[in-house]
Amino acid sequence: MTRWAHALWVCAAACSAPPDVAPAAFDLEERVLPAAASFEVAMPPAGVAGQLDPSILLPKKPHSDDVVARVGEVELRKSHVFDRLVELNRRNARNLIDVLIMDAVVAAHAAEHGIIIDTKAIENLVTNEEELLRERVRIEWGGRKTFEDYVLSQFDLGVDDYREFLKLELARERYRSYVIRFLALLEDRVEVRLLRNRDKKVVEDVARSVRDGADFATLAFRHSEDETRSDGGRMPPFSRTFEHPIAKIAFGLGEGEVSQPFQMELGGSEHWCLVYCLQRMPGRPGVTFDAVRDEITAGLKARALTPFEQKSFQLRWCRDAAGR
Repeated sequence: MTRWAHALWVCAAACSAPPDVAPAAFDLEERVLPAAASFEVAMPPAGVAGQLDPSILLPKKPHSDDVVARVGEVELRKSHVFDRLVELNRRNARNLIDVLIMDAVVAAHAAEHGIIIDTKAIENLVTNEEELLRERVRIEWGGRKTFEDYVLSQFDLGVDDYREFLKLELARERYRSYVIRFLALLEDRVEVRLLRNRDKKVVEDVARSVRDGADFATLAFRHSEDETRSDGGRMPPFSRTFEHPIAKIAFGLGEGEVSQPFQMELGGSEHWCLVYCLQRMPGRPGVTFDAVRDEITAGLKARALTPFEQKSFQLRWCRDAAGR
């Protein structure tokens, strides 16, 4: 299964996963977007054939509670499906709501800054993803199952519907990547390497070695307990608005400087950390998306949007909308 198609069965997983909390404990409250001008931008008309404008990130309008089945005189509606998903697994329901919130925020920023994706580029991505999946089916099934049969059995979709789903998912992912990377360019940022270890002495020894000329990336790979260790502790660039102790430390460093060891709580336990400043990146307020489209596209090709960047975006722009 490709990483894009994976999203197809995320909702279905809610039906088989055990509920993490009693259904009655879950109260869905209305979450209101912050009253900022950037979230009040008029969107292009939704549902225009062949267009992949920011409206694809938004729910279809007008919304209706359509009937999905009838049993005698009983009508089963979309809202009943959602209610049952909430009962079965509130976490999946909450996660899906968070996705909708994030996409609404992304759509507003895209419309505000004139960010439109290249439809042809998305169609090329769809073709590439389909070719990869076809090759996987050929290798794993050796002719015992056709591609059409595989898609139907795995996703409950015909090939044409699968391609359309893939097209929308890839387009939405591209919008998220463009918006998050573009907004980041507007502000002062810093790029650092991080080392995290529970043992204070290990961190102190690394700090001393780096100041004596040792390579921070090598030592981070060897000693760090953070998930960034595989890349020498390298983190995506972040701005001062990143609400994290690392940001406060990082913006106090010059390029090539290493911080003093400091403590940070993670997962209920204390860890010792070091931050090494790779580069300071001045913001470019006023730049247009068209002026940096190629730069952002090349950057995404070299390094895809990371979960860290998405989480930072959610914390800043979606926190108020999520109501928590």
